[in-house]
Amino acid sequence: MPPIRLSGPDIVRQLSLLGEVEFGKGRKKRKRTLQELNWTKRSIFYNLPYWSSLEHRHNLDVMHIEKNICDSILGTLMNIPGKSKDNINSRRDLANLGIRKELHLMQQGDRCAMPHACFTLNGDERKMFCEWLADVKFPDGFAANISRCVSVRDCKITGMKSHDCHVFLQRLLPIAVGGCLRNDVALPLIELSQFFKEICARTLSVESLAKLESDIVLILCKLEMIFPPSFFDVMVHLALHLPREALLAGPVQYRWMYPFERFLGRFKRYVKNKARPEGSIAEAYIHVECLTFCSMYLDDIETRFNRPERNIDGLEDDAIDGFGIFTQKVRPLGVASPIQLDPRLFAEARCEHYRLCKEKNPMLADGTHQVEFPGWFKKRVQTMRKDTPTEVVDDLYALACDPESLIRSYAACIVNGKSCDWFDVGDQIRGVRVDSHMTSVNLARTWYKDEPFVLACQAEQCFYVKDRRVKGSWYVVQKFTNRNVYDIPQVHLNEDHETSSSEGEAYQDEEVDCFPTNVDDAVDGVASPLHRPDIEPFEFDASTLVRSSGQWGWRAFLF
Repeated sequence: MPPIRLSGPDIVRQLSLLGEVEFGKGRKKRKRTLQELNWTKRSIFYNLPYWSSLEHRHNLDVMHIEKNICDSILGTLMNIPGKSKDNINSRRDLANLGIRKELHLMQQGDRCAMPHACFTLNGDERKMFCEWLADVKFPDGFAANISRCVSVRDCKITGMKSHDCHVFLQRLLPIAVGGCLRNDVALPLIELSQFFKEICARTLSVESLAKLESDIVLILCKLEMIFPPSFFDVMVHLALHLPREALLAGPVQYRWMYPFERFLGRFKRYVKNKARPEGSIAEAYIHVECLTFCSMYLDDIETRFNRPERNIDGLEDDAIDGFGIFTQKVRPLGVASPIQLDPRLFAEARCEHYRLCKEKNPMLADGTHQVEFPGWFKKRVQTMRKDTPTEVVDDLYALACDPESLIRSYAACIVNGKSCDWFDVGDQIRGVRVDSHMTSVNLARTWYKDEPFVLACQAEQCFYVKDRRVKGSWYVVQKFTNRNVYDIPQVHLNEDHETSSSEGEAYQDEEVDCFPTNVDDAVDGVASPLHRPDIEPFEFDASTLVRSSGQWGWRAFLF
């Protein structure tokens, strides 16, 4: 049975039973009986008149919870020395508890054997994992370059920051464990990743939080049947309280530590004289305040507050009112060179309407229509412009005229429209694979090769990660929302704002694109074997077992 959640008056009543508490470190640990409570002192916050009536007294930092859980999972799977939760003391705990006899230490004379657990990787699997992680590419501004933390030669992963762990836990962990662990071992880790992905969403509903609160209990129960007891420290336990905390305090983007850590990081960059850090920060802060004040009156001067973004397509003043095809902003890079457009590309760029006609009525769209329509459309618009000039706008007349075959070519450009390849998603066997947690596409199979162009308004941003579950050119699709892009719903003037805001959802999620999945509530244990019979156990000197446990508590062994 879960523990009873105490209310504020109940806690005050229990704290009143405490006597005079001497603060500081005592000479010896105070022993309690089973009837005594675990309180050691009465917090000074309870002197506030409203503190006992608060529902949400303390806030859990999701950033550090994700960081510590990701480090524990990654260190245990990779068997990283100093970070793995599966060591000699963990196996001795299993023997003391009398559980999982397959993983107990086996002593043979002066040698002792430690079986390889089902959740750890061997040397070849670690190398393949590091090679896969080093090849992962993220879009600009989505995440840092995690490949810098990977050493393929040494099969090590070090130096991952909090945001790296955030991305790895939610995006890469399901793909990583799907290709190297058994299904019954990988499924709880995938469900844990899905839990953090949903709890960190911008949109949270009461129904989804109630479901997450029950799902995390089942997920942790499944993990307890796989990983050793030493894996479940305080940070893993805190994940149990995140749904209720989100129900009381709202989405995590208003509560986690990312904004504060980045603000403190900015102060650290202000320090140029390490002998006087306070003075450096104060001086730089005054300069920033002066720059902020001046930027309000110097609009024509570029400052850090009004300069365009690194990947901006163009300024708003450059946009042309009219058809959307003529309002696409582009920022070329380099020097322009004139080239003659290929006839095939010329025809494909001119017949973009052919795709729309084919979607609406496939019987009317054929090759003849694609060839003859541009000429008919040109004559029709020219005739209308000659008879009734006011009914034909300039953009329509420009669209009817053939595009220039002599174009300007640049080495590169930043544009919200590009030539792309369409992957074959019609074949549900050889083109696309859809399961309950991810979607994979075969990049080797393409279709619609005669329609390579697409505008930004016609597509959603995504990136692809190599699928380790299958061989070949299969990649997992990962959708994402670009930075500084917000999907704000349109509000009509005749709508009742109070009614729409109270009945609709308070927030709108732009990141979680997962499928509605249910956590399997069948907690019957993990299929045997719990160890890996294909790998020889690790042998070590049995005399190390009689040494102090603190000496070996931090050790991990590579197989």
